[in-house]
Amino acid sequence: MPYQDVASTKTLGEMFQKRCEVSGPALAARQKQGGVWRDTTWRDYHAEVERVAFGLLALGLAKGDAVAVLGETCHTWCLADLGTMLAGGVNVGIYATNTAKQCAYILKDSRARVAFVQGRDQLAKIVAEFREQSAEKPVASSRERNGEPDGHGGRTLPLPDLRTVIVWGEKLNGEAPTEFAITFDELLRRGDAHRSAHPNAIDERQDEVEPNDTALLIYTSGTTGPPKGAVLSHANVLSFQRAGVGIFDFRPDDMSFVFLPMCHAAEHVVGFYGRIFHGIAGTFATSLETVITEVKDVRPTLFGSVPRIFEKVYAKVNTEVEKGSPVKRAIFRWAVDVGRRVKAKERAREWVPPHLAVQHRVADKLVLRKVREAFGGRVRAFISGAAPISVDILEFFHACGMLVLEAYGLTEVSAVCTGNKIDDYRFGSVGKPIPGVDVRIAPDGEIIVKGPTVFSGYLNLKEATAEAIDGDGWFHTGDIGRFDSDGYLYITDRKKNLIVTAGGKNVAPANIENLVKADPIISQVIVHGDRRNFLTALVTVDKDEAARFAAANGFAAGDMSHPKMRERVQKAIDAANAELARYEQVRKFVILQDDLSQESGELTPTLKVKRKVVEEKYRAVLDRMYAD
Repeated sequence: MPYQDVASTKTLGEMFQKRCEVSGPALAARQKQGGVWRDTTWRDYHAEVERVAFGLLALGLAKGDAVAVLGETCHTWCLADLGTMLAGGVNVGIYATNTAKQCAYILKDSRARVAFVQGRDQLAKIVAEFREQSAEKPVASSRERNGEPDGHGGRTLPLPDLRTVIVWGEKLNGEAPTEFAITFDELLRRGDAHRSAHPNAIDERQDEVEPNDTALLIYTSGTTGPPKGAVLSHANVLSFQRAGVGIFDFRPDDMSFVFLPMCHAAEHVVGFYGRIFHGIAGTFATSLETVITEVKDVRPTLFGSVPRIFEKVYAKVNTEVEKGSPVKRAIFRWAVDVGRRVKAKERAREWVPPHLAVQHRVADKLVLRKVREAFGGRVRAFISGAAPISVDILEFFHACGMLVLEAYGLTEVSAVCTGNKIDDYRFGSVGKPIPGVDVRIAPDGEIIVKGPTVFSGYLNLKEATAEAIDGDGWFHTGDIGRFDSDGYLYITDRKKNLIVTAGGKNVAPANIENLVKADPIISQVIVHGDRRNFLTALVTVDKDEAARFAAANGFAAGDMSHPKMRERVQKAIDAANAELARYEQVRKFVILQDDLSQESGELTPTLKVKRKVVEEKYRAVLDRMYAD
């Protein structure tokens, strides 16, 4: 098997080097440039990455220094990541949709020395925050640099350590401060010069890197505060790759389609490093918007996704069907029904009667094959995670001959701890624990995980780490679940209030709610959006403030439906949205007639919102906001 060539490697840099050595002429990556797909072999990949690594060494990157990457998923993002690994650094991914303030927080918290950024828009975020801070500043104390308490009850962020920003995709044209910004091409030129002077520099650096050294800092959404940097070692990621052999059915001729954010653990650990470990090729989508059209050209055999992609395709197929004649609609429904019945028997390992088998061949020729062709016609399996997906949608895709396998995990367990397999799956479940990882249900119903894939903790956050990992080494996921009699895990609830959107983004509602409540007219805000396409909110207003506003604007106090009241609340929402990444923004809201209260069961005695009670009470109101 291809993975056996790299299974004994100790670090991610060594794994990549070994893969390139054994798979040199084979296809590693493909990306569209100028409208044409450009192929990169493993040999060429290695040459490109080495130039980046030498460039980073030329910049003075030391072992263990953090290197941030801010941009969309693409080949250059991967070059930056692997160049960092060969140079002995630590990768810090930042979502391209993050605000300047959010980017600055991660850069400060991680103490990133170097940042790769994509184009002018991303560069502007860095320049805005660091132009003034690039001037000479006093060196922070050791306590400050370690993020320890400053003696005033808070946590002091280290002063910015950023020294160089490398911009890819666009020329600078004098727009960036030259004291710390260079182009990607300039980095490569410096790398070539450094190689000439120090040809063994990468080998020497790689000899210094140990399996338990930090490889990745992946920032997760905080439930009540800023994001937390999950520390993943080389050993964590490689342990997952070895364990994944028992879950994922990778083959040498597989082609994966890549479009999820590289700064997300699912794509970074499972997808990206998984492709290197198993020696399979990946094609990068031009953008998230082009996925559904480009997939026909790519003709992937498998790829990972979030439920939203499958939901969009399912909706699009049904919309197109409804446009057809009554006869075409009837044929489509008959064909899918036949496919469902055949696949249901296959899942139950039951015999398919000859007459049904004949119908299935006809249904496949008329309808089902065409659905497969929309994905290129070669898909063996999809892997879905980050949020639940409807069993009805799972059965639809399976009826059409494409298997969607759900998996479960978190950044803190190196992305995945349970998963369904091509030859061992159950719809509605998230599969069985991966080999070598222990997954159990605690007495209170919480899912807990232990094993070599579990992270060492959150950067600079000792208390949060101690809360997440107990004294016996069990990581507490915050999710509630159960195992069935055959060992399949089902997620039944969320212990914490973290929202996971249909697009797979983790959102902390408390952060958003606090921003909206900064406006004095707002009393309570309940942000909703778990498994949904976007965020909505239920809002209540402060009785006295609302009365004053109504009097000043000539309408009756208590008239929550008045246009001016809605405009006033919209102003508070807009102000909060300006501080948030796009996927965190509230798109729709409803103003409730009455404030929440203890008497109605909506608040606890300490005036905390009972989120589930409120969402259940106003379920119809919430559903209407998504009806369009």
